[in-house]
Amino acid sequence: MNPNPGDPLKHGQEQRKDPVSERGPRNVRVDVAAILERDEEKAKEKKAEVVKTKRIRLWILGACLLALALVLGILYIQSGGLATLGVKPRELSPTEKQLKGIVALYRGYGAAFGKPPPNMQALKAWGEKLDKQKLAHFEIDNVETLFVSERDGQPFVLVQLPRGIGPVLAHEKVGAQGTRLVISSVGSVEEMDEARFQQAMETNRMIGKAPKGH
Repeated sequence: MNPNPGDPLKHGQEQRKDPVSERGPRNVRVDVAAILERDEEKAKEKKAEVVKTKRIRLWILGACLLALALVLGILYIQSGGLATLGVKPRELSPTEKQLKGIVALYRGYGAAFGKPPPNMQALKAWGEKLDKQKLAHFEIDNVETLFVSERDGQPFVLVQLPRGIGPVLAHEKVGAQGTRLVISSVGSVEEMDEARFQQAMETNRMIGKAPKGH
């Protein structure tokens, strides 16, 4: 039995103790959660920084490798390319050389007049006016024999390209053994059978019909 049940001092101390004991644990829990949250934020920031650093290093490495490849490629070409390995490039046939000369002359005409030649006759007439030094620049030995295919004995056909590009810029009129030698606007020579030739000509037409800007 409490000898002094009405002691106001003791009763007040008990009342003050309860709120303190209740608030203390709550404050501790809130502080721990905040600390954990800050640690998690710092960990995320550190991880993002590591990823960023790795990406930058990879970009630098890639740029260095690309620069090295370009330098090696230039050195390889300057040193003679395949010739340094004892491999000789394929010798072009007389007709292939003719087509190469026509494309070189075609580009020279475009540079001189600001537009492509309207036909093979105009290109030939312009070529005949050039001096030997200019023809040598185009790697042309004889402009008089340039425009007739050595293979089939027929004049080459010049194809009009509205966009200036296409797989067929000039070709043999007849060809030989079921094929024609064709040269593209970028100067690559290909021997085509009839099916492949018609397909290439259709590509020319599709390029010409494409809307501008495509």
